[in-house]
Amino acid sequence: MTQLEANTQRRLISQLKRQEGLRLDAYLDTEGVWTIGYGSTTGVTEGMTITKKVAELLLIDDIKKAESDASKLPGFAEMSQVRKAGFINVIFNIGYTKFSRWRNTMAALEAKDWRKVHMNMVDSIWVDQVGVRACEICAQIRLNRWVKTSLL
Repeated sequence: MTQLEANTQRRLISQLKRQEGLRLDAYLDTEGVWTIGYGSTTGVTEGMTITKKVAELLLIDDIKKAESDASKLPGFAEMSQVRKAGFINVIFNIGYTKFSRWRNTMAALEAKDWRKVHMNMVDSIWVDQVGVRACEICAQIRLNRWVKTSLL
């Protein structure tokens, strides 16, 4: 994680841990993908088991990958720490390729129209699939501040 300040890194890690939950045994996620730890999918196979320490290492690696991908977004370098964390979280969850296909969201992002970014994201199938987590991230991006799920 290179573009995030230490405090933002800690908050993002905490947010992802809370949203993903910890599972030390491999399981099939809602998309039928083998997943383990705090939402890691790389190299996961049926029957796989890990320790909490390994789960935390996988999480850090996954965040680094998501941040690297998020840095390709228009205006990412100039975004606030809170918005960067929000987009890293989205990409952690659905991947850069899927997110980059949201043409209206990408156009609003290029225009730095945070209201439209929010509206387009909230109007996606992703929100139906992920629920409150998605609403929290969308609000975080629009309002440019950390949002507690309990406030939504």
